[in-house]
Order: sequence, then C-alpha cells, then structure tokens
Amino acid sequence: MLRRSVRNAIPGAVFGAVMAVALLSAIAGPARAGAWPRDAGRWFLSSGISVSGPAQAGYGVSAETDVYAEGGLGDGWLVVLQSLRRAGGGEVLLGFGHAVARADGTALGWTLGVGRRLQAGTRGVTYLRPGLAWGRGFSAGDRIGPLRLPSDGWIAAEVQAELWSTPRAIAPKLDLTLGLTPSNRWTFILELRANAYPGARRSLWLGPAVILRLGKVQVKLQSDLPLGGGGRPGISLALWSEF
Repeated sequence: MLRRSVRNAIPGAVFGAVMAVALLSAIAGPARAGAWPRDAGRWFLSSGISVSGPAQAGYGVSAETDVYAEGGLGDGWLVVLQSLRRAGGGEVLLGFGHAVARADGTALGWTLGVGRRLQAGTRGVTYLRPGLAWGRGFSAGDRIGPLRLPSDGWIAAEVQAELWSTPRAIAPKLDLTLGLTPSNRWTFILELRANAYPGARRSLWLGPAVILRLGKVQVKLQSDLPLGGGGRPGISLALWSEF
C-alpha cells in the first residue's frame, strides 16, 4: 500500500516541480501568499509532495501532491488555482480575491473559491471556500509585547470555511504562521493549523519548517506534528517561486 500510494502521487509532484523551475524569474524575499497583494501579472507558485503516517494500525502511509498558484490581476485583485492528488482521488479549486497592504506594515485579504473533492468509493463533495487573511511584516529588533524579534519576518493568520453542498455541512480551518528571515538564504517558519471536517475528529498540528533559497527557487521542508484530535504526523517538501 505504501508503494502504491507514493507511486500514484509522485508524477503530480514531478510535473509541478518541473513547471515551477521552468517558469521561475527573480525572487525578492520570502514568497508569501495570502494577505499580501501582488502586482498585475505577478505569480506565486508552490508545488510539493507530502507524506502522512497511517490513519490506524495496519494501514500504510498516504501521499499527496499539491500545486498552488496565485496571480495578481491589478488593483489588489488576484486569482487562485489549486490542484491536489492522492491515491484514489483528488481535488481542484478555482477562486479569486482581493488584498490590501497598509502603510503600517499590515495586510488584509479575502478569497472566495469553488472546489470539488473526489475520493474512490464515496460521493464527491462540491464546496464554496470563503477565507479571510491578515498579515504583518516586521524588522529585527521590533517587539511583540515583551518579545524582541531576532530578525526580519512576518506573522499571518488565515481563516477559511468549506461550505459543502451535499451533504450540507461546514468545515472550518485556521492557519497561524510566524516567519523569520535571518538572511536572504534562510527562512524559518512555525505554523499552527487546525480543522474540523464533518464526520472526522477535530485536528490540530504544529508545523515547523525551514526554507532554503537556491538561486531563483526556494525549497521548503516541513514536518507536521499532531497536537491532538485526528491529526497524523507527516513531512512535506515543496518548491516556492515568484515570477
């Protein structure tokens, strides 16, 4: 089962990686999608593969590929595309949104997407996914309460909700991120993610990650550490780029 799951997922990851490398141009700082606006014609692209531990004893690990793209349309408007592939199913999403960067360093954005999730042996789920995002950049020496920040970076929060059509249900998601950029080459990220899907246990993960800049591409290695609920441990590798 392990070999089958990984074999089914690898082609999508390889294709996404090739697309990322082929379309790269100059990167300026960490590629941050979400609350920050993008200039017209500028794109953020992320392509990766993640492997999660078994859902229960006797089961193999599962693998999933993810390709995410976010493009600027001008005046803060953006378009979002996402494709996920896993053994026995997958998911696609198309959306749009708007983001604004303020003079005080904060950024606000919203998105609205339409997605379709398929899984072998079950009915597909069509959903709307509205989301709100907030972010703030900071410089070395700035303070958050009593904490003095050691390097440049950012903090961000994103709330989303999948509104299912059939069955009628709501699946909320929360993502909190702290990013530190001690140099142009290295970025360190700490994520706290939570979700609550209908029919499943609520899940909470801590996701420490490191990003290494290699020329015109950034490579992200992240671990997923379950803190409770139905979360499973995992590890992921992704390529980030802007062009």
